[in-house]
Amino acid sequence: MVMEKPNKKLLVVKSFLVPLVMICAWEAMAYTSYSSAHGAKKNQFDVEVVLISEQMKDRQTHEVDGQYNKIDSDVVYSMTPKDDFRLFGSYVYLINKGEEENDGYAELTEFMYRRKSLLSHHKHGVQMDMELKNYYVLDNDLRDRW
Repeated sequence: MVMEKPNKKLLVVKSFLVPLVMICAWEAMAYTSYSSAHGAKKNQFDVEVVLISEQMKDRQTHEVDGQYNKIDSDVVYSMTPKDDFRLFGSYVYLINKGEEENDGYAELTEFMYRRKSLLSHHKHGVQMDMELKNYYVLDNDLRDRW
């Protein structure tokens, strides 16, 4: 059985659609609670998607020879006002001028737990928060270089 290479354009479209579908699902699941202290709304889910795109230049000729595109997306779940959980993912797509094959790969994922105000400035004279993070580099070649 011969396996065909996945279509790169299809992978790029999927890489854009997956975060958007996830955002819609999370927003549909998210509900709003009210803070009794200030009467303000507080979303339990915060979603962010960032697209970074820049030109790549040849180191010797300084001519543009491609484009670097990166999509970062994360979801933060606020369990309590002091406890947050975060899931982060990053996807990179390189467009190389003059080459038929472009390069796209999932770069890394991260899970984080944050506890805010372990010590507060007005009670202890110093502010202290804690973050526990677990990174996982998804691309094998990139993982070997790290």
